[in-house]
Amino acid sequence: MVSPVNHKEGCRVGSRDGGGSMRHSGGINRKIAVLWLATAMSAVAPAGAAQARVAQFHVAAGSLDSVLTNVAAQAGKRIIFDPAAVRGRSAAGVSGLMEPEAAIRRALNGTALSLRTTASGDWIISAPAADAGGQILSTVHVTASTDEEDRGSHYVGANGSSDPIATEGTRSYTTTGTIVASKHPLALKETPQAVSVVTRQQIDDRTINGVTDALAALPGVTDFNSRGFAINNVQIDGGSPIFVGAGPAGNFISQYTFNDDLSIYDSVAIQRGAAGTFTGVGSPGGAISLERKRPLDHAATEVTLQGGSWDRLRGVLDASSPILLGGLLRARTVVTGERNDYFYDHATRRFAQVYANIEIDPADGTTINVGAKVSHHRDTPFRGLPTGPDGHLLDLPRSTCLCTPWSRSTTDSREAFAQLTQRLGASWKAHLNSTAVWQDGSDDAFIFNPRFNAVGTTPGKLNDGRINAYLSYRKSNQYLLDGYLDGKFALLGIGFDVTVGGNYQRVTQTITHPSGTYAYRNFVVIPFDPQQFPQPTPAQYKRVASTYNPDDSQRQFGGYATITISPVNSIHLTIAERYSAYKSNVETVVATPAGKPPVVSANSTSFDNLSPPNFSLVVDLSRKVSAYTNYNSIFDRFSFYQADGTMVKPATGVNIEGGLKQVFAGGTLNASQAVFYIESRNTPVMDPKADFALSAVNGSQCCFLTDGSLTRSKGVEFQLQGALTPRFNIDASYTYTRTDNELGPVALAQQITFPISRFIPDHLAKFWATWRPQFAGDRLTLGFGGHIESKVAPYTAFVRYDPASNSMKLDSFDTPRPGYATIDAMLGYRLDRRFSLQANVTNLGDRVYYSTVQTSIGSFYGRPRSFLLTLKGKL
Repeated sequence: MVSPVNHKEGCRVGSRDGGGSMRHSGGINRKIAVLWLATAMSAVAPAGAAQARVAQFHVAAGSLDSVLTNVAAQAGKRIIFDPAAVRGRSAAGVSGLMEPEAAIRRALNGTALSLRTTASGDWIISAPAADAGGQILSTVHVTASTDEEDRGSHYVGANGSSDPIATEGTRSYTTTGTIVASKHPLALKETPQAVSVVTRQQIDDRTINGVTDALAALPGVTDFNSRGFAINNVQIDGGSPIFVGAGPAGNFISQYTFNDDLSIYDSVAIQRGAAGTFTGVGSPGGAISLERKRPLDHAATEVTLQGGSWDRLRGVLDASSPILLGGLLRARTVVTGERNDYFYDHATRRFAQVYANIEIDPADGTTINVGAKVSHHRDTPFRGLPTGPDGHLLDLPRSTCLCTPWSRSTTDSREAFAQLTQRLGASWKAHLNSTAVWQDGSDDAFIFNPRFNAVGTTPGKLNDGRINAYLSYRKSNQYLLDGYLDGKFALLGIGFDVTVGGNYQRVTQTITHPSGTYAYRNFVVIPFDPQQFPQPTPAQYKRVASTYNPDDSQRQFGGYATITISPVNSIHLTIAERYSAYKSNVETVVATPAGKPPVVSANSTSFDNLSPPNFSLVVDLSRKVSAYTNYNSIFDRFSFYQADGTMVKPATGVNIEGGLKQVFAGGTLNASQAVFYIESRNTPVMDPKADFALSAVNGSQCCFLTDGSLTRSKGVEFQLQGALTPRFNIDASYTYTRTDNELGPVALAQQITFPISRFIPDHLAKFWATWRPQFAGDRLTLGFGGHIESKVAPYTAFVRYDPASNSMKLDSFDTPRPGYATIDAMLGYRLDRRFSLQANVTNLGDRVYYSTVQTSIGSFYGRPRSFLLTLKGKL
């Protein structure tokens, strides 16, 4: 019996029964002879022939055996496969300029079949536990070098990287799998949560360069919110999450600014709904997952140049190469630079980023990645436009910006990461993922704050709110570690998939220098004249004492375990459990005596939690359709002070979801439908007996309490993503979300809750498609998309001074915003095999609308019609 071939974990993508090994039954001489025949034929190949890195493919959709044969013929390859393994299967067509291995992997998309490249360059296609004879199809030319290393145990990604779920190079709008809802690659059809992905092809087609823009393309997501809740966890390569927000709100606010450019990432995915099993504490809005670009097994260099509206200029150099030890040591570097103005006045942005990832395979089954990222970001702060005094949106020119030319906000980020993946036998692996991020920021800026005592402003009248310049220096560091053991076994004929591990997250934040504020008094804000607000001199700033250096920190660690039981091939029950321990420290200056050090109040809160087990079930109704349901618990921190100085209770609750998932065209098209219900308890409300003191240092506000108020969210989601035909890619989604509150006695008496706000539209539809017309070959690509939102009516709860009672009282108002629809378009043209030109138009109809309406932080107009031209070349 021939020993199983050692493949990496990527072979598990798309099938729960693995496919991580290729077996040839013993005792049948014909099968062994086939393999010997392939070896003998490869031995006569020209020794000095160079491997063709890219080729033009024109293979029509059809039966899998026909597509595989034609791809091999056009690539100049020999291919070996078992006819029984492909019988009755179909595959989408393969068309375009790409690497041969990317072409064959595209043909295999959505199947459980695995690919291995022999030392001579031949392709071997195998099914799990294959026991039938092989078949060899020879082609006219064999171009693989005879001394090329057997890459089967090192490269599993479609683009020639070690990433089993890499989307780069596939030209696909869907993916073979994600790791956002599990620790090993799992096909979308087999994932018992609502998961969506923006692939590298869609990122390029839509010129999506930032995470915020990527989220705007994902179903049901608006402004880092999903299903009515904030998204505050970002995973990178499935590691321990980076904390990027305060959750619903709170006193411990993450100062970390996630401004990475997507040039260093392969894809962006999201798990909507509660995702605490692997991330720990977090909002039930979901978790974002980013996949770093990894080094490739071949030399590749790509340059991207972009220019567009508002003096936008951007350049990217992306280079990858095997550099030592016959390709066992590989490196990839991405350098990005951008500068742009905005459609609103006085604002500019400068950005630079350098990324490096080095990968080595010191032994069979071992992969180590180490790398770093450095970025510099300088921007003009703008917190949005105010409303009128009664909350209505002001009809202002879109160019209006309450910002001054001298204002600036600077962020310098450094990141280092290291990952180790170790195969343990045929069915197990150990993984260790560590990341450290260090970020320094400073601000010297004008700010109109619409929150203090009075909300909004009246055009032409003196402002009664707060107009300030502020000076701040901050440091935010995060240290992340995640490790787990993952594998499978069978007992009494029942299959078990097991994951056991833990992760650690530590956030430290420091005010590194004295902060300062300067108040402008009695000015007209609308219309805005930046000349009225000159930059204060250092002496004009009111400073906190020079010895002030408070530290805020957050730490959490936890352990997790999941087991998936498959009593039969079509039923998969997953049970998950997590233990979490959390601690936060918040320091606040409560007094600054003259000539003495400031008086600092330190508040520490800690809790631990062993959540009820989470359950999910996937039932394969057919080879193409599955039904799923899940029950996940919610556990999230609420860092709001109570009157006694402690924090309010953590949020708890449930996330219940169910739906159908379908896969078509051999895995190149995925569809999903979901119904969800979320109930989050312990929603904090303002304490009517408190004085609502607001700290200018860290934004802490007091006081709040929990009175039994809760927040509910329910709705449905639909998505269709992938290739309708080999020439027509689509990503279309519709989401209906309805949020409501059940008020406790205190909130009911005030009719005000916090931080609930009705800023999530009931109806949200997104659409993007590209078409490569047959008459133009593969040179022309046309793209078209749209975004439709229904109306919203968020309300703002705030504190207003009441002269009649000489006291502070709670108040609120609504800010209705009508629904809107926008359309985008793209035209791409491939000049030759190396260069392409692309033009993108955003908001083609130049619709005027408010995209973000949150009066507590200001409202923002959507982007006017804009243009971006992209020139891309492979060197």
